Amino acid sequence: MIRFFLLIIFFLCAAVPVTASETKTAGTKADETPAAVASEKKLPEWSVLVYMFGQDKTTYKNARSKAALLEQTGSSEKTNILLEIGLDKKRGNIAHYDNDPKTVRRYFLKKATDDEKENSDGLKSVPEYESSGVDMYLMEDLGGFIKWAKEKHPAKHYMLMLWSRYVYMPLRCMNACYAYREDIPAIAVARELKSAGGVDVLAIDSDGLQSADWLYELRGVADYVVGTESNKMVSGYSYSKLFDALNAGGVEPLKAAEAVAYAYVANTDAVNDEMNSEFSSFSSTQGYSQSVVYMAQLPKLKKKADAFVKAIMASAKKEQALEILEKSLYFKDDRPARYDFSPFAVDIYDFATEAEKNFTDKKILSTAKELKEQVNKTVLFNLKKDSENMWNVRENISLSRSAGISVSLPRATRRYYHTSEWNKKGSTWDKFRKWIYSVEDSGSPNNGIPFSHDPCIPNTVTGTPGYYSCGQNAGRMDKVYGIGN
Repeated sequence: MIRFFLLIIFFLCAAVPVTASETKTAGTKADETPAAVASEKKLPEWSVLVYMFGQDKTTYKNARSKAALLEQTGSSEKTNILLEIGLDKKRGNIAHYDNDPKTVRRYFLKKATDDEKENSDGLKSVPEYESSGVDMYLMEDLGGFIKWAKEKHPAKHYMLMLWSRYVYMPLRCMNACYAYREDIPAIAVARELKSAGGVDVLAIDSDGLQSADWLYELRGVADYVVGTESNKMVSGYSYSKLFDALNAGGVEPLKAAEAVAYAYVANTDAVNDEMNSEFSSFSSTQGYSQSVVYMAQLPKLKKKADAFVKAIMASAKKEQALEILEKSLYFKDDRPARYDFSPFAVDIYDFATEAEKNFTDKKILSTAKELKEQVNKTVLFNLKKDSENMWNVRENISLSRSAGISVSLPRATRRYYHTSEWNKKGSTWDKFRKWIYSVEDSGSPNNGIPFSHDPCIPNTVTGTPGYYSCGQNAGRMDKVYGIGN
């Protein structure tokens, strides 16, 4: 009888299905069939997607030269290099380019040989996709580019590089550019990435984008973001250095993000050497700030930042707070300023440090300390160097004080400022901005600062209105992204 019951128990146990978690506990993933494992091993470790937009004749020429450098590196067994490149002839106030100006192309960049013939993009690889109906300036096809890359050239990890700027001239403004005012809002980039399932690493060669309010919109669509919190500081990447690191193998996302930062620094140093050689009458260097932000920590950073500024407002010491802000590492708006102080962003760690030095209020001190501790958990890697005389000659810019992440704090809001969850009207940060500057967005003080409200006022660089804000294209950017003014 005992043997009979033992047999019944044995058969019942054999009939119970093993769950995925139980399988994982036993040391084997549920999907680790021999075929699945073999398939995964065949995948390259990285697909690096470079989104390269030329705004005019000059910048498109530069984009083509940078694309050629990418092709000289070429894809390998460990790394796919994927490129989307184009120029939009219809952008209003730009010089026309004669070489298929409206055609956008996508490439798998193989390593080119000298005897291969160049196509109209100056590349020797064959395009795998062409479109004449895409507006790269609005990034309305960015999600499509990522989906295409994942479908056609899958890998274990994905990195998206938004090539936005280069030395001497801005291509596109995304967060902190006041002169052009047609910034691409963070929610637009987030929407495109979300539609494509996100990426492991997002790298952006544009200034002012390591800003907490910009980054907060991207939580959940990238694990790590690499960029700079400073402005007027753009030199691009040394692609050979980046891909040497990735092709070494076994590079996880955090280390890949660090490699991007090093590639930026390497290129900056090369630019400095070239500039000093060309203009030998003076010695100067472009400074840099490149950091890696761990996106999973941003909600906690927001909570600590809100608590910090609430404590400052509760102290009712507005004049002292403004003096402390002026002493902190801030990045300056190009527009005329009231009271000779017109920041667009402040290094949030340095602001907390200055508050600790100058306040005695226990609540402010405790929240400042907690905020700084959270910044250290959010910024995992930070490279920085001060500029000398030539680049970034601005009051109070000392990048050696940079902690790698800032937060927008402009006196006057610009077009998409309140679309950010961090900055939305009625938020803690919006209340603090109005409190410390004694401003109301609808009041007269801001009306004296150009470009604060009217998007059709000629901009400071070209003297012409914003193309997507005025005339027959008025509201087009808003319609693409479902954004109200």
